[in-house]
Parts: sequence; structure tokens; C-alpha cells
Amino acid sequence: MPNHRKSDTTHRLQGTWRKDRHGGGRDWPVDTTLDPAVIPESVAWLADDKRAVDFWHRMAPVLHRHGLLTQLDVMAFALMAHLYGEWRELSERLDRDGHIITYQRGLRTVTKPNPVASMVRKVERMLFGLMEQFGMSPKARKSLGVEIHGDAGNALDEFTSKARYFSTER
Repeated sequence: MPNHRKSDTTHRLQGTWRKDRHGGGRDWPVDTTLDPAVIPESVAWLADDKRAVDFWHRMAPVLHRHGLLTQLDVMAFALMAHLYGEWRELSERLDRDGHIITYQRGLRTVTKPNPVASMVRKVERMLFGLMEQFGMSPKARKSLGVEIHGDAGNALDEFTSKARYFSTER
């Protein structure tokens, strides 16, 4: 498996960025319109999804505190919050209806796997991919060079421990 080139952002986060190797003579662009002290606000289209908004309010401060969430990341984080809300809704439906469904087709009784289970797995894969991008797994944090201590680590660990369906091998 080939080693993929690290992005300039990853080199900067890890402290390995060098102007002579990575910059090509260019300086790191500075956007003066972004205030790193301000936690990004939730986007308006998430307002109807209570679970997504709760996820945003619980995780945004933690990620922002460690430099993993800025104004530039709002849309990706909003998508992750939306997927989290969708995943929770589908998981609860699967818990309620069960993994096997039975129904009548004419005179026959048909038993088959609940199609919601495959929907849950698809949303999990998408959600887990975004979680990796935001350093929400030990491996991702290590690759980004982010150490989390105290309440921030506990919040991330609490979130991932509740995500009992997360698996990339399904």
C-alpha cells in the first residue's frame, strides 16, 4: 500500500511543515476575517433536527478548543451533525422494529432482513469518515498530532462509546 502525501495542513498541525519543501516559496495564507476565538455557529438548515443541533452544541466547543473546527469547516461539520441525527433516528427505528421483519404476501408469510439495517450501516460509514476528518478517533488524533486531556477527551470518548453500531468492516 503506497504512502500518500500529507497535505500542507497536516504538516502544519504536526509541526513538520517547511517552507523550502512544502511551501514552494509561498507563505501560509492568513484570512483576517476568521476569528479563531469564536466557536462557529450552527447552520440554519440544521435547526429542525434536534439531535443534530444537540450534537453541534456538544461537540463544536470540544473540537474548536483543539483547533479542529474553524469557520472553514462549518459545512462539513454541519453534514456530520446531520448524519449523526439521521443515524440516531435510523438506529432507534431498527431497535424498535428489529433486525428481521415478517409480513404477509398473499397467503405466504415472508421473513427477511430489515432494510433499515443496511441504511444504518451506510450512514455509519459516511459518519465515521467525517469523524476521522475531524480527529474524532484515537488514530485520527494521533495522525493530526492532537492530544486531548481532561473533559475534552471524555466528551469524545463518551460520544464514540454511545455509537455502538460504528464499524468500518460491515
